[in-house]
Amino acid sequence: MNSTENDVTTVVAWACMSSSTKQHEKLNETRTAWSSTLHSRQRVLLHTQPLVALHQKWKLGADEQTHYDALALSIKLFDAVIDGSGFGNEVTHETMLQSLRPLLIAFDEARGLEHDEQRQQQVVDRLIGYLRNDANRGRAFEVEYADFDDDRRVDRKVLRFKLLKTTSATNIFSKAFRKHGEFMRAVRRFAR
Repeated sequence: MNSTENDVTTVVAWACMSSSTKQHEKLNETRTAWSSTLHSRQRVLLHTQPLVALHQKWKLGADEQTHYDALALSIKLFDAVIDGSGFGNEVTHETMLQSLRPLLIAFDEARGLEHDEQRQQQVVDRLIGYLRNDANRGRAFEVEYADFDDDRRVDRKVLRFKLLKTTSATNIFSKAFRKHGEFMRAVRRFAR
């Protein structure tokens, strides 16, 4: 083997090693750039998108209801649903209204308004309707998002979920929360 052949062999070996090393580095960059932990965190945050939209849309609704904070009411409602679900307990429209009433009164008092049960009932109905996605005939919320495969290719996905589901005329609860305990823990941390 002459020196030119040695040089070519060395260059080819280096190129193969370099290519293999670059692929390995690319795979590690992908794992570092987008891990399963980030994927899980992203899915938790995606569940909040309808809540953020509700918070923004609420201000555009009926003038006599704009002083209520839809996000705070939603968090309280979820808390009441979770605390009241299971062990044979029924979470009814009335129990949700009762759990929200102290907050509704506090919002009214802060605005200098008289206590109005009819207005509060309308607020609770509107809130429950939004969380059930009544405007979309009760279908699951759909949120588009990007995920990444091991080759760092973007994989567009749609996350479908329900925030609140009516299972009978009087028993309202969310199976989604049971499946997404992580979501509720994140919401509670967020609400603090």
